[in-house]
Amino acid sequence: MWFRLLELLRGGARAKPAPPPDTPPSEDSRPPSPERSGVPVDWRRIYADQRPYIFPPARGAPRPPETLPPGYRLLGSEGPEFFDPAVQHYRCAFRHAEPVFVQAEDRQRWLAARQRVMDHVLGLIARSPWQSRLVLRGSALLRTQLGAAARRPGDIDWVVLPPALAANSPSGREIIDDIARLVGSRPQVDAGTTIDAERYAIGAIWTYERAEGRRLTFTWSVDGLPPGTLQQDFVYGEPLAEAPAETAVTLGSGATVELLAASPALSLCWKLLWLGNDIHPQGKDLYDAVLLAECTRLPPGLLEAVVTQAAAAAREQPMPLPPEIDEWDVDWENFRREYPDVAGDVEDWKRRLAVALARSPDRDPASLTAR
Repeated sequence: MWFRLLELLRGGARAKPAPPPDTPPSEDSRPPSPERSGVPVDWRRIYADQRPYIFPPARGAPRPPETLPPGYRLLGSEGPEFFDPAVQHYRCAFRHAEPVFVQAEDRQRWLAARQRVMDHVLGLIARSPWQSRLVLRGSALLRTQLGAAARRPGDIDWVVLPPALAANSPSGREIIDDIARLVGSRPQVDAGTTIDAERYAIGAIWTYERAEGRRLTFTWSVDGLPPGTLQQDFVYGEPLAEAPAETAVTLGSGATVELLAASPALSLCWKLLWLGNDIHPQGKDLYDAVLLAECTRLPPGLLEAVVTQAAAAAREQPMPLPPEIDEWDVDWENFRREYPDVAGDVEDWKRRLAVALARSPDRDPASLTAR
């Protein structure tokens, strides 16, 4: 399904001239979701297999509507929210955004508290028996790979080993349940910041796009500020075209913990795969891909291996997708809402990616500056 994406590194990574104003937009050639295409979907089976739940259920409370992801329901519907394609199998596919603060100092204190919660959870897993079964990727790894240029992380992303393990198998469920107990057993982050060990949510992600996974969500609180959530996404059945490596992962405090992690090159390949294939390509993936491409040399054959393995894992046949970067319909608006300090529009960043992929990188992460 993603084979034409390989043209990115075979001369296809180029920016085309802008069409005349009267030229109608080309029809989106990405495959529609089951809901869009009218393909019948047995959601009852999906929900039964994926066990979305909140622990513990409030006594006497009505059953939460299945139109909202379980992690979203922990805080209710107050405050800003973002569309989240990972939970698009729910009618209301949202995740909570950062609260809106009147005082900039309160916002910085809230963000710092969230980072301490993430550091705490990463440290717990690094010291747990599951350290050898989980591969870190995503925003929590970017500070290690990109330094100060990395966007601030908001969640933790894991690839579960071995790739043959099914999300709904007893062993697959054991990982999530045990990590939930682990975090719940150590809820105190610091004197003023606490994870709510009594209530957490588990729900399915990526049910008909990408490799399937589970999302574990906890709420946390810090003195005098609104509560927040920390979600961990665990993806099962994700082929690894490159072996993960023991990595000293940099935390927000500057300390490091030893975790298995994806390399910058593999991280870049995944970003390109998602940008070229996802029904809803995300602005955060474009931003990350640009910075990774500007300082990472892709080993020969790695991108081809990633897209070939992904197609094989999904049991899908190759079908045409836009090889041109500027044909990607990236959701930049929501990304800018979450990261308003990022300069440039989506076309600027797509051109920048095309340039980075067309040349050999000549910079390292230390030479990048925050944007």
